[in-house]
Amino acid sequence: MSGKVDLLEYPVFRTETPINIDGRLDDPAWEKARVIELVDNVTGKAPRLPTTARMLYDDEWLYVGFHSVDHDIWGTMKRHDDPIYDEEVVEIFLDPTGLLTAYYELEVSPLNTRFDAFILNDAEVAGTDQRGPRFQGFIAWDPIGFKHAVYVKGELNAHDGKAEFWECEMAIRFDELFLGKNLPPKAGDLWRGNLYRIDIEGERIEESAFSPTGKEDFHVPSRFGGFLFK
Repeated sequence: MSGKVDLLEYPVFRTETPINIDGRLDDPAWEKARVIELVDNVTGKAPRLPTTARMLYDDEWLYVGFHSVDHDIWGTMKRHDDPIYDEEVVEIFLDPTGLLTAYYELEVSPLNTRFDAFILNDAEVAGTDQRGPRFQGFIAWDPIGFKHAVYVKGELNAHDGKAEFWECEMAIRFDELFLGKNLPPKAGDLWRGNLYRIDIEGERIEESAFSPTGKEDFHVPSRFGGFLFK
């Protein structure tokens, strides 16, 4: 899909050097990426805890990086496809077709636990702006070409308020994203999608997004932004 969307649009620049996925956003290649400041997913205002994200790509991989300010970094789930979305996590949703009915969901927690699913959501067909009546997530989609790493500045699960931030790097191999017309994408291709973060501290839950959905739900495909490959 090529073209423009009425929502936020992010330019995904090409990198000539592969990124070392070690959890640190200090690779020189990241300097080429434009920084995204995530906002509160409901209100669109600045969140209490800032999160920035950035994306790059090459012929084989889509790279995603998150920097999350956090003074209480924690996690308990350690198994692949555990419901880490109930704890602290960063996420990317990717819809290469732009039809807003099928997309990929990939998440990583501060424990470097991953969750990945292929989502069918008929919200657009059903005329609703959230989850359609036949919404399904298929966690049997387990992309082998999904690398991820986490770096924590502070002590994980200390709950002492002294942590500073955690960073996450993801690399998703394009041949796993089989819905894409061009793999790797060509300059000018536009994919729909979103970037999210969940932070939980006691009873307080803060959800941040690249393109806010306006609801307490990330699965609102009509609010996906655009990732424009350069």
